[in-house]
Amino acid sequence: MLLDNRVPVVALTLLAAVFCADFAQETVVYPQILQGRADDGATILKLTDDLTLNLRQKPAYGDQLLLRTTREDGVLVSEYVSAARYNDRLFQDDKKMASVVLTQGRGIHVNGIIGEELRIKPLPTMERSSEGHLPHLLYRGDPVDSYTPLQDYIPVPLNQWDALPLHEEV
Repeated sequence: MLLDNRVPVVALTLLAAVFCADFAQETVVYPQILQGRADDGATILKLTDDLTLNLRQKPAYGDQLLLRTTREDGVLVSEYVSAARYNDRLFQDDKKMASVVLTQGRGIHVNGIIGEELRIKPLPTMERSSEGHLPHLLYRGDPVDSYTPLQDYIPVPLNQWDALPLHEEV
């Protein structure tokens, strides 16, 4: 009788191990916003049967955002843009440590990070599901390290700071 009681536990353990092994690298998912909202007003985003996010809007920027891009000819262009259009797309799930950009148009597009290692991004070249949902790649990336120096800035000597153009080519 003791063996019979262990069988379900062993089966569940093996099922979890198989899911984790398949998911260790990457898997294709079809995110869906579940109808209604959570009791606390969060948007419920289902990624898999086992992974659902309770998303809340979290503005990350002030009124304006300095946007720097590089043209094809290598010239750096800097301009201030309204941050409102970006803030409306930023969502977080504090419990699952998720931060995503969520847009809806001709389907749901999710791009972001879940926990320390899990990432999600749209797969625009893949076929939609039979229900019309857009495919996304759910994969493991390098763990987030708060001590890793950021490389998304341009060092400028302090005596040249005021000379930086804000709305024109650099």
